[in-house]
Amino acid sequence: MAETVDFASGDAAAWRAALAAYDRRLEALDKPDLVAVDFFYRNDLPALLRGRDPDPFIAKPELARLLQWKLSRGKWRSVRPPVSNSHACS
Repeated sequence: MAETVDFASGDAAAWRAALAAYDRRLEALDKPDLVAVDFFYRNDLPALLRGRDPDPFIAKPELARLLQWKLSRGKWRSVRPPVSNSHACS
């Protein structure tokens, strides 16, 4: 079964296969820290936010990790992480 799925596909088995291959394909990208920050984004961050109910918020260190996740998935733009880490908390 293919590990990629057409977004419009309704084939549940194809979607399960693609999801099962996610971690392996992520590791194959060979980007430093991507697996760790992706785990934070998909598992730790949602739990943290749910635990802050009824008024969820994101703390500055969590926002920095979220930005690290975002930038590590795409093209590296070195100016953004220092800028995001330099803003003072209000």
